[in-house]
Amino acid sequence: MRRVKLILFILFFFIASNLASQIYFNLGIEEGVMVSAGDLFFVNNILSDLAYIIPFTDKGSLITYYQLRYAGPGIGNSAESKFSERSQDHYFMLKYLWKISPNLTLKPAVNYLKEYYKFGKNEEWGQGLYDLNKYGFECSLNYTGIEQTPITLSYSFQIFKYPNYSDLLTLYLTEFQKDEPAEDYKNHLITFILENSSLIQNLFLSIEYDLNLSFYDNKKVLKSDGYTSNENQKYTSHLISFLPQYQLNNKILFGLNFLIEINNSNQNYIFGYDPQNIFFIEDYYSYTSFNIKPSVTYLFSKNKYFSILFSYIGKKYKSRPAQDIEGKFLNSKVDINSVSFGISYYTKISKYFSISPTYLYIKTSSNNKYQRAANYNYDAHLISLSLNYEY
Repeated sequence: MRRVKLILFILFFFIASNLASQIYFNLGIEEGVMVSAGDLFFVNNILSDLAYIIPFTDKGSLITYYQLRYAGPGIGNSAESKFSERSQDHYFMLKYLWKISPNLTLKPAVNYLKEYYKFGKNEEWGQGLYDLNKYGFECSLNYTGIEQTPITLSYSFQIFKYPNYSDLLTLYLTEFQKDEPAEDYKNHLITFILENSSLIQNLFLSIEYDLNLSFYDNKKVLKSDGYTSNENQKYTSHLISFLPQYQLNNKILFGLNFLIEINNSNQNYIFGYDPQNIFFIEDYYSYTSFNIKPSVTYLFSKNKYFSILFSYIGKKYKSRPAQDIEGKFLNSKVDINSVSFGISYYTKISKYFSISPTYLYIKTSSNNKYQRAANYNYDAHLISLSLNYEY
């Protein structure tokens, strides 16, 4: 079914391209192989974008946008011995660009996301436990009055709905009613971006701060007795990113992506199925994350370059205790570290087509050795080839 939708989408593009000139189309297909602990996994990603700009006046225009995304197993997936998660997203957006003055632009938008997610082998498309509907409104204000220093302030409000979700353990412990959408929530995101390309010659800087607030509609905070309080679950996240890029000469480009995230939650967690014999952990989901991604790119030409990539991610939970291999709790808190190293090559093979082979090595380690819920200790090799068409 997803292949049919993709073909219809491409046909629609070719028809539309003959009717309008201000159209953008992108189609990217990535096939990859991942090797981890002696197991072989096939990876397939499809990303397609279609946008059309409708100009009304010199100061106002409308952008219509559609994105199709598929992620899941690739070559040989019909014969896989173990089920691999897969998802497909359909994203729609209408955005209006209003140039209030030469240095001030307002961009209000509405959007909708339909996500199908197959977590288990018996789930059908449209019946997945984590299928998602997202409805959103956003508005951004861009100011360019300071030379080579654009400033952007934006706000978005989004409603998340999980029509098929049910948590049997929570139903058992807390006596939730089945018609209560426990995972549904609302989200507020405030973003501030400051960019500069004039402080130091050949140096581009971008600083971003995100404040993310999430409020659940019906999901209550768990108490130590296994029941719930009257308080709804909520999250607060602060994200600070610093992205400098330095052009050493016309051939070498240095990049750095530095991010810090502080996530606070009021939700607790309970281990155990018997309300009379449970283990209660307060503030289970709060954490601090640190991410640094340096890169070096060598430019053979405008349409051909080679990159060396490195990434380190450290994530430490505030209260979540680590467990040994048998599941016994330790005195230390969960600490996860991930290091990756890779190389990538990009070349444009024609006016519209480009290819990019990539190799990536990933090593993740943690003081949490219990692997029943998730494996935090592994290494993997990923080899992939991306083919991209851009019009």
